[in-house]
Amino acid sequence: MLDDQGEHRDAGAFVGLATVDLGYLVAGYPIEDTKATALDQFTAAGGPATNAAVTFGFLGGQACLATSMGRHWLTRVVREDLEQHGVAVTDLTPDTEGAPPASSIIVAEATASRTIVSLDATRTHAPAPADPRALLGGARIVLVDGHLTEPCAALAETARAAGVPVVFDGGRWRASHKDLLGHVSVAICSNRFDPPDAGGDVHAYLHDLGVQHVAITSGEAPIRWSSASGDTGVIKPPVIRAADTLGAGDIFHGAFSYYFAAGYPFPRALEAASIVAASSCESFGTRSWMVAGREKYAA
Repeated sequence: MLDDQGEHRDAGAFVGLATVDLGYLVAGYPIEDTKATALDQFTAAGGPATNAAVTFGFLGGQACLATSMGRHWLTRVVREDLEQHGVAVTDLTPDTEGAPPASSIIVAEATASRTIVSLDATRTHAPAPADPRALLGGARIVLVDGHLTEPCAALAETARAAGVPVVFDGGRWRASHKDLLGHVSVAICSNRFDPPDAGGDVHAYLHDLGVQHVAITSGEAPIRWSSASGDTGVIKPPVIRAADTLGAGDIFHGAFSYYFAAGYPFPRALEAASIVAASSCESFGTRSWMVAGREKYAA
């Protein structure tokens, strides 16, 4: 796909949750029933698929996000942030009047840990798009975060049938994931992703469901990957001094999608994505890491 300057840009379709993220940096985690003055703050669009789409666009891809927004005034925060970062939006619930999910985030400077309180998608329902093929468009890769069950399943099934790779972001196991995973090409999951019938071997479980490539991330620990061909390996993320790990997993998924769509082999795309995600942890918030520009991450 060509952008306005005539440059080639791989297109990616992202499906999932969009939130309003309100983040605060504090010296140390507050004691219960006290007040604390923040050292810094940020407000941005959030959610796994949303942050991944922003990352994909920042690196040079053309990202489209299918999500639930509606008419509430708070959605302007989400829309304006995504517009600023060049992410096109398909609103699957344009007539909804309720507030979007808001995530309250506290990052403790002393430990670089983050604590999040959010509704996630517990009160958000979005129907499958009437024409998933139109939503897929010319995308060379699709990412689903599993939060919006029907749209994720519809686009994943359509993409897989069209030969387009489908990436699954697995944070925590949900029962609805089992059916979705039948349409997934690549599953990148956290070490907290624990299907109850996996028998302790998530890699084998996912391959048995038809997933071609699997990777398990564990923060700063090595990434363990496997392919249905029998190939396996370990990737060590860069060693950094973390300031804030918020959104690092989402950014990893967006970066992986960009590099994989660009033709990187699976392990090489994981390695490149780990560099981007690690860089994002060196500053506060989910957008400040982008200030240095994308040239250092060029595919």
